[in-house]
Amino acid sequence: MKFPISFKNVLTTKDFIYLQDDLKDWRLNNFSDQKRFENDYSKSFFGQIDRENLMHVWRASTTVSLKVKAILKKNLQIIKLHSGGKLFGTCPNFHTDFPKKYGCYTFVLFTNMNWNTNWGGEFIAQDPETSDYKYVPYIPNNGVLIPSHWQHTGSPPLSNEAGMRTSVAFMYAPYDKVDTMLENFPEIHKFQRG
Repeated sequence: MKFPISFKNVLTTKDFIYLQDDLKDWRLNNFSDQKRFENDYSKSFFGQIDRENLMHVWRASTTVSLKVKAILKKNLQIIKLHSGGKLFGTCPNFHTDFPKKYGCYTFVLFTNMNWNTNWGGEFIAQDPETSDYKYVPYIPNNGVLIPSHWQHTGSPPLSNEAGMRTSVAFMYAPYDKVDTMLENFPEIHKFQRG
């Protein structure tokens, strides 16, 4: 399978509009896990408090899960949600979400209601096999799927006129890896059902 995989019109118009209700409160408190573990908070960006409890984000996760499973033909379990917002002048921060050995996938949904392609904001991922950079334009209600071990980032807007560039990432693990991941990443327990 060739990554990144792009998706158009991920949510219904109605669900995409409802999702905006969950994306109103942004705080400069977000950072990549890699930087958190290194105690380097210099690359922080906007995020949300209690994003795991946002009703419309969870509804979107169901739609995204079905689309991802249909493409990959794998049984997957959501293990993490991550929302992010960037403003003009902020620094992109390449990062990975989970090590390759877990076989996880990351789906990023572009959540702005309106966006002009001249504002930038593209998603960038590096294929670890070829070292090639892959670019996906930022288009509202579109999304992109990559293996979670790929280095990736969202570019900030190129203009103040754009406002904040926002996205929500959904991370999935194969069912047979979830127990092992719970041992190594105890924070994912909140996503386990039953």
